[in-house]
Amino acid sequence: MPQRLSALDAAFLNFEQQDAPMHVAGLYIFSGKPEVAGRPGVPGIFRTVEERLHLVPRYRQKVRTVPFGLGHPVWVDDPDFDLGYHLRRVALPKPGGRAELLEVVARLHARPLDRSRPLWEMYIIEGLRGDKVAVYAKTHHAMVDGISAVDIATILLDFEPEGRSVGDSDPYRPPPEPSQLELVGEVAREAVSAVAGAAAGLVKQPVAMPMGVASRALRATQLRELTGLFRPAPSGPLNVKVRGARRITLAPVPLNRVKAIKNALGAPRRGHRPLPPLPRDGARVAARRDRQDGPGQPRRWHVHGAAGGPHAGATPAGRGEPGDGRP
Repeated sequence: MPQRLSALDAAFLNFEQQDAPMHVAGLYIFSGKPEVAGRPGVPGIFRTVEERLHLVPRYRQKVRTVPFGLGHPVWVDDPDFDLGYHLRRVALPKPGGRAELLEVVARLHARPLDRSRPLWEMYIIEGLRGDKVAVYAKTHHAMVDGISAVDIATILLDFEPEGRSVGDSDPYRPPPEPSQLELVGEVAREAVSAVAGAAAGLVKQPVAMPMGVASRALRATQLRELTGLFRPAPSGPLNVKVRGARRITLAPVPLNRVKAIKNALGAPRRGHRPLPPLPRDGARVAARRDRQDGPGQPRRWHVHGAAGGPHAGATPAGRGEPGDGRP
């Protein structure tokens, strides 16, 4: 049967609004035109994505809701999957500098993903000054963890210039989508199975079983994460009301500075509340301490996250074009 979304992933879908899309994205800027070995140009990139898509099967699946909201949505294989819809080609207007690139990316980022299709898109952006090429990829937060999951664009990247072989995959033959009745029936079966399992365990272990059921229920619903979504966010420069339009900017962050922040803030002394961990491929660029809440009260850290890959268009000091260097 199809895999059901977790409570947290379902919440990402439910909280999405037209002016507040819940997708994450990455912008990759390459010095020189990226090519897959033996497959020149953008068509070669598209062909490589097609051949490697089986490495991330979730990118061929879409969300199906359960009638009457009786259960969390499920992931189902899309029988009408069209790679041409998800892979797109964009050309920048002249002169193809940073301003033109970020204007295009901002417009792409502001558009919510189509819920009737797999929740991702990838754009090859040509026409950058200096014969560069950019790749912009966005994926819904319900599909991946925005920091630790594999971005669709990374399946194009290899450690060796000659590329790698991923082996042949079986032809994509998705099973039929479940009917509305089947979706409701699966929810009923899950509920009956859970009740039956709890009853059987209660007979065998009348004291320990209720505690075990409660513990598993808390983990299954990810109560901590859901509670955090409803907790008011602290005041700060990023916690303001926004509209549907977006504006994108780039900021270079040297890798040694990222490591220094990690070393300074990522491992607090015992007895102190830990800070959120720094992502391997990004930087939380604005950490600040609030005023003390009262006499003797410890200061609280608020971390405003802005994760960005170390190759995501960083520019060395004194350069005016994206992709001229690495942090």
